Amino acid sequence: MTFDSSFTTYPTQRKRRRGLETVFVLGFIACLLLGVAALGALWYLRGEDATSPDVADPFSLLQPDQVLLALATRDLAGDPTSALVRQALGANEIDTAAALLLFDTTSTGSARAALWQQIARAWRDSGEGASLAKSVVADAQALHMGVLDLSLHSLERGQLLTNAAAGFAESAALGNGNARDYAIAAATQAKRAIAQSPDLLPAQRGQLLQPLKPIVAQLNAPDLLAEVDDLLRNPFLSPAGVALKSTWSTLYTPPASDAGIDAAVAQRELTARNLADRYALTNGIDVEPEIEALRQALIAEDAARTAWFQSAIAGATTQQQQLGLLLEHHDWLIRKLAVANRAYGLSLMPEWENARLALEAELNGLVSNTETIVRAIADAQPTPLDQNLLRAEASMHSAQESAAGRYPGANNGAISQSLRQAQDALLAAGTTVALPILYEENAAPAGFRIQAQ
Repeated sequence: MTFDSSFTTYPTQRKRRRGLETVFVLGFIACLLLGVAALGALWYLRGEDATSPDVADPFSLLQPDQVLLALATRDLAGDPTSALVRQALGANEIDTAAALLLFDTTSTGSARAALWQQIARAWRDSGEGASLAKSVVADAQALHMGVLDLSLHSLERGQLLTNAAAGFAESAALGNGNARDYAIAAATQAKRAIAQSPDLLPAQRGQLLQPLKPIVAQLNAPDLLAEVDDLLRNPFLSPAGVALKSTWSTLYTPPASDAGIDAAVAQRELTARNLADRYALTNGIDVEPEIEALRQALIAEDAARTAWFQSAIAGATTQQQQLGLLLEHHDWLIRKLAVANRAYGLSLMPEWENARLALEAELNGLVSNTETIVRAIADAQPTPLDQNLLRAEASMHSAQESAAGRYPGANNGAISQSLRQAQDALLAAGTTVALPILYEENAAPAGFRIQAQ
């Protein structure tokens, strides 16, 4: 009886099991379809990202296969980098111009910012989607410089930030989805710099605000537009505080020349010029001997510089001498990284390419040690005011290196905290910083920003 009862209930259980199997199969198919859709969306977005350089990383602009070797290697030959950048732009070799400027250690201030804005304009004028994204990264470099470069005069700073806002606004009008937010951020920085700089005359404020107003008007930012209008109606302000100024050139003792390094540099410049000339003449055919000669010259120069630096830093008797040596070594390390990243359009030193992460780690150490020494120099200043001004300048230098992509391991939060401490110490002693700077991780784009007083 028990057997018969169980046998008669089996068809019912089987039907139920089939129903559950159907549900599971349908559920599996639905999940599979969702997974395929999600994978497709991810693939699409990654494809979009491939044409959209990271605004926070200027080295996302580097395209070695697009660099004009015959022009770029003249930088190794000793030609002025800024002149080569302008020459590249004149030939519409925008990627070459960007590659040269990324690793340039000679241009500073408004001249360097102007080159970034010319590069951004050239990419915008090309009318391509990928180039439009690159233009935003280039304008972001100008924005960062407008905030952080202490060598800028107040009038230059206002003009630079206004121009950055204009560049972003043009990119937004051409269809870049993020550029409007960047334009608002740059215009806000321009407005704060104009309103809070104590050394601007009322007429100068009006001169800076006039071109800023139409830019803000097209951004649909009514609150910011109202603030700009208020300033235009009443530019007769008396902002409190002091503007931080660059004293960098007075902090270090330039190293004495070394005959061995001078000879190595002369040989590197000669071999680089031979390569550039030969490449232009033959269109890159049969240039292997010139490439090998330049490679050997770089090896010799690196050996000479390394030996000199180790000896000189051990014999430095003052912090000013140590700082001068670190800055000299920093510039050579940037040159090595340019070679390691093939910024000259060819593979010169495969061993440096393989050691790129180690070179970046060395660069991090150099920037960190530079700030440490400047802070030690600050501790020796005669007054608390001088001490805290120099501490703030040390942190600003690290912030600027980070924004330029030349401090890969930078802790921007820690740099911001150091800035806050120096600015708070100045305020506690009765000195207000006219343009206080802090890092804003959620800003568009993220970066160090002038704070409202």
